[in-house]
Amino acid sequence: MSFVDTKHNFDKIERDFTKQEIRPTTYSIVDNLFQLNSYTDDEHLKTGHASQTIQFDTEGLKDFLSILKREFPDLAPESKTTEIKKVVVPLLDKNNEPQYGLNWGQRINREPNQAYIQLPIEVYRSDFFPKKPEHFFIHTDDGLDIKFTRAQKTEEGTALQTPDDNSYFGKYIRDRLGIPHGQEITAKHILDYGCKEITFFKINDKFYMDFSRGTPIAEKSSLFNANSNLLPFDISSFSTSQIALRYTASLLAKPFTILTGNSGAGKTRIATQLASWLIKTTDSGLTNSLVVPVGADWTDNTKILGYFNPLANNGTGDFIKSDVLNFIGLAKDNPKIPFFLILDEMNLSHVERYFSDFLSAMESGKPILLYKKPENCESTVEETITLPKNLFVTGTVNIDETTYMFSPKVLDRANVIEFTPEKEDVLKIFSHKPEIQEIQPAPDGMAEAFVELAEKVRNFENGPLTDDGADLDGIFGNLYDILKPAGFEFAYRSTKEIVLYYCAVKSINDELTTLEIIDHQIVQKVLPKIHGNKKQIGELLNKLKEFL
Repeated sequence: MSFVDTKHNFDKIERDFTKQEIRPTTYSIVDNLFQLNSYTDDEHLKTGHASQTIQFDTEGLKDFLSILKREFPDLAPESKTTEIKKVVVPLLDKNNEPQYGLNWGQRINREPNQAYIQLPIEVYRSDFFPKKPEHFFIHTDDGLDIKFTRAQKTEEGTALQTPDDNSYFGKYIRDRLGIPHGQEITAKHILDYGCKEITFFKINDKFYMDFSRGTPIAEKSSLFNANSNLLPFDISSFSTSQIALRYTASLLAKPFTILTGNSGAGKTRIATQLASWLIKTTDSGLTNSLVVPVGADWTDNTKILGYFNPLANNGTGDFIKSDVLNFIGLAKDNPKIPFFLILDEMNLSHVERYFSDFLSAMESGKPILLYKKPENCESTVEETITLPKNLFVTGTVNIDETTYMFSPKVLDRANVIEFTPEKEDVLKIFSHKPEIQEIQPAPDGMAEAFVELAEKVRNFENGPLTDDGADLDGIFGNLYDILKPAGFEFAYRSTKEIVLYYCAVKSINDELTTLEIIDHQIVQKVLPKIHGNKKQIGELLNKLKEFL
């Protein structure tokens, strides 16, 4: 049996199936799987004992039958029915790491070559392989017949292993990969071999395995090219709108910003536009932005960080990482590149239930506990994760009957920017074709400049507030006195973040006055935390109106 590429198969047909001697030959095609059988004589044809067989996948091959009939007019379809099935078993998991079973023996006091093949759920729940404890042989593409059985603790058996010696397959796969017996199998070994999956064929009741070598596969790089020649950060090349300035300055001052407003007001759009402007892409297609829709069932942090599965890896357990956790890992690997995490419709669930760890870690810089690793667990995921300083989180928020309000704990840790489209901008769509603003990526070096500027702002490296500090002291001092009787006064955190915002705005637009910046912060930091009925806050609102 030969499993090779299409060109090679046609060459093999020309060489072995079109000799001068007359040999009965038949073919069959089932679900894009082509099989060509050659028989020594008519007697063997009747009994179905082929002297040689070629089989390969014809998917993507146009007009295959017409080509076959034109090149080999004497061929005829088989008269008897041949049942052909195929399954594909990946050798790398979703994190691009080798399936755990391949390195099953790489543990203390184990034979290092012990291994098994973990089957996908749709395979082990099918009738493709016999159920355990039945033994069966699989013919490999390099000419061996290997005895297998279903393994693992479930009744159906979720994996394949060699029953007489469960290190036999581990040695076999290492021989195929070209590495010494006992050595740990890595993703690089598999990718360099050029085949990251095993294909199993079932023809009637016979099993065949294809793990033929291919062209080396480039490892999916997680490194972005960071430009060391930084440009001065220029927000005007992105947008000149006040909303864009306030949003950008908020992210520079604190890596968590909330965008609120009616549905369709443009909250998610501006977040994705800034990310598109500062986009960075690896050769393998990874980008530095991720939009995650929040669900109403987000009741804990497993949706955003991942969870520990005690049944994984044959019962020793493994931590299953979320897309967000993988994204955080990318940010940690690329500290000079900004990474934008956008949580869309953030308050469809109670934010504190799934995001409280994030809020605390952003504030303290301490690591987040993901799980406690059991004694026998050999998961490669670290028990904790520290949020990198180049991670910028934006939450978009709708305020309606389907959502939840934010607690003071959340509002105190973010700038809240409300989107209210102007009446003229909304109505002009009736008479003008909507303008679709296409965001062009910023010049190379601008994304890196954003990260560097954020670090300078947060470290107060832009210098003291000079004379403008007096305006801040006076206005916010009076504001504090008004808010305190109602219990809405601000504390150290808010004062610090107001100063950071002031520094951020001055860094990207020195033309704004102190009063304009103060106005931003009253709207974004002070007013969002005021809540209650008219009896509770009516007098407070009147005093604020007089003051402002």
